[in-house]
Amino acid sequence: MVDILVVGATGYTGHLITRYFAVHRERDSFKLGIAARSKAKLDRLVSELNLSNIQPFTVDVTNDGSIKALFDEARPRVVLSTVGPYIKWGKPLARACAHNGVHYVDITGESPFVKDLIIELDFLATKTKSILIPSCGLDSVPSDAIAYLAAQTLRSALKTMHEYSLENVGIAESHTRIAVKGGMSGGTASSVLNMVETLSRKDLMYSQTPDYLSPVKVRSPQRLKFVSSLPIVRPKRYGGIFFLIPYNISVVQRTRGLFTLYADKFDKDGDGEDLPAYAEDYSYTELWAASNRFTAFFLSLSIAMGGACLLLFPPLRWLARKILPEPGQGPSDEALEKGSLNMHNISISTPLSTTGKPIVIESHLHGRGDPSYTLTAVMASEVALSLLTPQEKLPLLARKGGVLTTMTALGPILLKRLSASGRFEMESSVRDDGTIE
Repeated sequence: MVDILVVGATGYTGHLITRYFAVHRERDSFKLGIAARSKAKLDRLVSELNLSNIQPFTVDVTNDGSIKALFDEARPRVVLSTVGPYIKWGKPLARACAHNGVHYVDITGESPFVKDLIIELDFLATKTKSILIPSCGLDSVPSDAIAYLAAQTLRSALKTMHEYSLENVGIAESHTRIAVKGGMSGGTASSVLNMVETLSRKDLMYSQTPDYLSPVKVRSPQRLKFVSSLPIVRPKRYGGIFFLIPYNISVVQRTRGLFTLYADKFDKDGDGEDLPAYAEDYSYTELWAASNRFTAFFLSLSIAMGGACLLLFPPLRWLARKILPEPGQGPSDEALEKGSLNMHNISISTPLSTTGKPIVIESHLHGRGDPSYTLTAVMASEVALSLLTPQEKLPLLARKGGVLTTMTALGPILLKRLSASGRFEMESSVRDDGTIE
């Protein structure tokens, strides 16, 4: 029996994840297994990383019989899949986890795949107590984490204000500016192109909406702007649109939607666990960092035109596949260490009944290392390790099982693990100066 089974371990990101696990500070506390299609590649990986105490398994993730044999032999508690595009190859493995009561983690950024998991497997997973957490990499752990951190900071602040009614105050709008230094993974590029090629235009546009994954309606979705800036912050910090943003927003809104849907259960069975303070009419936006309004505009224009061209002209998709990194490819270790992730969030609550003014929360998240590769490997690995927590010590929503987000399933457990990794720094506090525009 293995505690964590990495499937796709011989791929580029799978290799990084396996290496991270192999030297993890808690390595003696869990049993690790690795799986891939090729035995020869597995043997090379075992030799390269000196994984003498890690058991390798071969599997064909497109074959249900092969997956069953893998589960019978490895008997995993948590499966971490790096085999994408997930919309093509991911569902059989996730389905097997849901059927067998095994927890599931992946690094997909493919919203239609996640939608399929919710529709097909969420109910089953609640019956087997399987926790399925897709999207545990750059898309969309940091976005989910910083929005959740702001909502928890507001909740903590409100608890000290006994004269205020907690039920009537929550984060009404949350804005995150993202600055990324690093490359795009071949898997991400392949997933984007595969979605463009396989989905109808109508379905593709629907998958970009804020409430695509949420169990509750998003009442006031804000349109993405070619040029925007964080409220309150001076001097102004500008940003534009990027192709990851719509999916990040939909994940954050799923987190808020799940907390909203089960709010009464927190009141009844919360055992002291705080419900994050999201307002009923909650809005979340992101902007991709730019040095000024002009570079923000041209960044947005290039992303919009590039997306339209890929959608309308198949020859350009063929060319993109030739130019962009292929799955399994990635930068050198030296280049990976030069990467970074910086996020700045401003969240504004609904007005307080006594003063008529809102509370402003300012949050920061910093990651050291290439976000698409190094940090993705850390995040996915720490999610998997978090799922080894005894069920009774998991957050309330995780105990019921189902298709969840990182923050609804793991919340403070994962935030602590990310900070302890040495790769992430996070802070959040009430801001008591400035004027809201």
